[in-house]
Amino acid sequence: MASIVYTLLRGILFLVPCFGLLPRAFGVPGLWLAIPAAELLTCAVIYITYIRHK
Repeated sequence: MASIVYTLLRGILFLVPCFGLLPRAFGVPGLWLAIPAAELLTCAVIYITYIRHK
């Protein structure tokens, strides 16, 4: 179940807003930063979840 949530976070819930917001803030480079930003946000959520359940 957790892996499904993390996949949805990475693929939809973080990626779509990043594709909408980052190009407005940074122009064309924002498009290239959207995927790494979504990955970084997902990694942060996984890390926080790991620390809380440790």
